[in-house]
Amino acid sequence: MTNYTHSWSSFLTLQIDAAINSGNSGGPVIRDGKIIGVAMQSMLDAENIGYIIPTPIIEHFLTDLQDGVYNGFPSDGVIIQSLENTSLRKSTGLPINETGIYINQIIPGASADKLLHVGDVIMEIDGHPIANDGSVLLRTGLRVDSDHYVVTHQVGEKARFTIWREGDKQEIEVPLTSRGIEDSLIIHPEYDVAPEYYILGGLVLMPLSLNYLFTWGDEWATNAPISLLKVVLQDKKVANEQAVIIGGVLTSKVNAGYEDILHSRVVKINGQSFAGLLELASRLESLLAKRDLITLEMENHSIIVVSPKEHLESEAGLLEIYGISKPKNVVGAALL
Repeated sequence: MTNYTHSWSSFLTLQIDAAINSGNSGGPVIRDGKIIGVAMQSMLDAENIGYIIPTPIIEHFLTDLQDGVYNGFPSDGVIIQSLENTSLRKSTGLPINETGIYINQIIPGASADKLLHVGDVIMEIDGHPIANDGSVLLRTGLRVDSDHYVVTHQVGEKARFTIWREGDKQEIEVPLTSRGIEDSLIIHPEYDVAPEYYILGGLVLMPLSLNYLFTWGDEWATNAPISLLKVVLQDKKVANEQAVIIGGVLTSKVNAGYEDILHSRVVKINGQSFAGLLELASRLESLLAKRDLITLEMENHSIIVVSPKEHLESEAGLLEIYGISKPKNVVGAALL
């Protein structure tokens, strides 16, 4: 199971030792005269290590298209952790001869919402036993992540979960809905779209995106700040949630002393939480109109206080110095 570069979703992947050069992606991989997969990506820091989309994923795609509509891969919306720790496993009451994975979060509105519960232990999916490390047996000698037996379903099908709940072993069928990149807290790659931002006192507020992380190069997953990387695999708790960060600091008297706040995640404005950049921008406009002091709270507990008067006085000059055409670009904010 590997993260596919463009979707950043994890699917079954086949590693090969044939070279995949830039531009080869999408081409067939052939063995003994038969197509065994589609060239996808390669490991840049190694020689002749490439990755292909294997036939089970291709067959899923072709089956999905038979009705003329592409629905993609399903998701159960469950966030889990391993039960390798003896004390954690004991706390669940799971019998000593049984194994599974612990549910610590369920995305609201997802397939499993209200059917599975936080604290449940998933023991099997469709009759495939799950080990305490979250793996399932794919074939002799090969184990993969248990999510494989969810994504092999088509959207609209049901997956059968065997769970341990409050001392009782149960079977629950979960109708699987579409697995979309919109479930992820981070914005996935976008093309030919201007980035969203709101400049406040020279601080560039923006939703975290993979496009932004890609500015750290091919090794962004290693080189980008840890404060940003820890957001990558998180899922939304509400439909329109975004991780808003300080994506840039346009040096100015108004933001003196805030230089170290770069790449921090903003979680509250004047003591109140917000879902995403649109809601944050709306509150900022209201506070600026009232000339109220603006306090932004960071995830690391640091705070930023901005004077509306100083912000308004410095805005035009900052935009001119840095060659920025407008102070904000927020999708859906027609009045901003």
